[in-house]
Amino acid sequence: SRQVCKMSSSSVEYLAVHVFVSVKEGTEDAFKEASFANARASAKEEGIARFDVIQQIDDPTKFVLVEVYKNDEAPALHKETAHYSTWRETVADMMTEEGIARFDVIQQIDDPTKFVLVEVYKNDEAPALHKETAHYSTWRETVADMMAEPRSAIKYKSLFPATEAGWDYGEATLE
Repeated sequence: SRQVCKMSSSSVEYLAVHVFVSVKEGTEDAFKEASFANARASAKEEGIARFDVIQQIDDPTKFVLVEVYKNDEAPALHKETAHYSTWRETVADMMTEEGIARFDVIQQIDDPTKFVLVEVYKNDEAPALHKETAHYSTWRETVADMMAEPRSAIKYKSLFPATEAGWDYGEATLE
């Protein structure tokens, strides 16, 4: 997830973005290596004032990328760089998606060509973050020519169960 705040001094206003990342256990060192390479190159960008990689002490699978931009255009320009693309591709399979509570695939009984994807997200940012993942891109490209009609989406508000625990898979193995 992301947190954005504006910081200002007497004459300069910066945009600070905190990117919260969770990685799969055992990928911490590889994530750090890729993130350090990205941070070194990012710190040299004209629009970046600071780029830090921080690891949580009590849970080494949790990181915060602190990105401090000199202007509002710099984040988009950063995402167009080769080093960002390399980082994104390298770490894509290392990251977990904490914003997803459930993701179910349902096939219609009387018409096996029809499916419903039930996506349950824990926060408002999770759908957009999910669409940035490598597996989403792979899925979208794979199924594009298979669809008899364009995808459609309807958003619903969860009424029951009223707790997050009702939607979470927990520690269950997904098969």
